[in-house]
Amino acid sequence: MLKICTKTRLLLVTIALTATNFSMLLPAQAAPEWWSRIFTSRPPDPPQRGGGRPTGGFCAIAPVETLPSEDLPLVSIADPTLVWVGNVRAVQLSQVGQTEPLWSWEATETNLVDRPQPVQLAATTLYQITVDIELQPDQLYEWRVYQPMVRNAITVEFATVSAQGQAEIQQNLRSIGSEDQIIERADYFASQQLWSDFWREVLSIDRPSDQLNQALNEASSAICP
Repeated sequence: MLKICTKTRLLLVTIALTATNFSMLLPAQAAPEWWSRIFTSRPPDPPQRGGGRPTGGFCAIAPVETLPSEDLPLVSIADPTLVWVGNVRAVQLSQVGQTEPLWSWEATETNLVDRPQPVQLAATTLYQITVDIELQPDQLYEWRVYQPMVRNAITVEFATVSAQGQAEIQQNLRSIGSEDQIIERADYFASQQLWSDFWREVLSIDRPSDQLNQALNEASSAICP
């Protein structure tokens, strides 16, 4: 199988983002029942790692490396969001290869405003946190996640889309308004395999419909069983 490096993939996004649906590059996958009622795109592919997760342990929903791709997940929004299940005590965002973080959050008794926001789905509680800085396009970054009582961090790497690719993405998106318009934007992100952007959109809905809640629960449960 031909392996496409991250830099090459970024170039492909820049040149042909509006014309190419990345889902066509991957094997067909049957959509779960609720997902297919809401979205026209494919659901997220299985993550590269297998098996489940320890009780209470961290599991990234997005960004996450998926099968069969060997590339890093892409993010088009300049201030990205990390979405996960499980307990964490600190989160950092760094440029790959750099020691000092660009942004960080740590759970303390006084730090209540910026704590991760829980989102209750049908049978799963997701957490999301968004940085308050803008990342540079066409770069490699990593989330460093620290679990309670665990010293070493879990790293989740991702790549940012080029500036031209970001501009082309925005041209294909409608303004945010109703739930249907948010779902339309999220569906477009899903069709381009931009899953961090997808989850940021759908989790912005204050009171999602029962069908959307079930569809998101299906997708998150498949990633983090």
